[in-house]
Amino acid sequence: MPHLFFSMATDAGVVVLLAIGCTFAVPIVIVGTIFAYKHYEDRMWHETARLALEKGQPVPPRCQPDDLKVPPGTGSDPADWRRWRAERKRWRDIQGGLIMLAIGIALFLGLGGRGPQSIPAYLMIGIGSALLVSGLLQAIFSRHHADYGPQPPPV
Repeated sequence: MPHLFFSMATDAGVVVLLAIGCTFAVPIVIVGTIFAYKHYEDRMWHETARLALEKGQPVPPRCQPDDLKVPPGTGSDPADWRRWRAERKRWRDIQGGLIMLAIGIALFLGLGGRGPQSIPAYLMIGIGSALLVSGLLQAIFSRHHADYGPQPPPV
C-alpha cells in the first residue's frame, strides 16, 4: 500500500502551493531588489560627498532621475525631444507589430488554422497588423509634420 504522503493528490497540492507562493514572492523580491539598489546608490553618494568634504572639495551634485531621461545628443530643446520621442515610438510600433504578426502566423500554422483553438492566433495577427499599420502611417505622415525636419527661418 503506497504511503499517503507520496500520493498524486498530495504532489499536485504541493505544486499548487509552490506556484501560489512563487506568484506572491517574485514581486516582493523585485521590489526589495529595487529598494536595495536605491539604498546602495544613496550610500555610495553619501560616501563620495563625505570624502569630498573631508578633502575640502565641493559636494558633487546628485544625479536626478530627470537628468537621466534626456536622450544623448538632443540637448534641452523641447522640439528635439518631441522628435526623438516620436521617432522612437514609431519604430517601437513597427517592431512590435512585426513581432506580434510573426507570432500570430506561427500560432496559426502551428494550431492548424481551424476551430476555436486558433482564436489567439487571429488576435495576435490582428493586433500585430494594427501596430504595423499605425507605425507605418506615423512614418509616412510625420515627414510632412511641421515639427519634423528643418524649420523655416524666422521672419
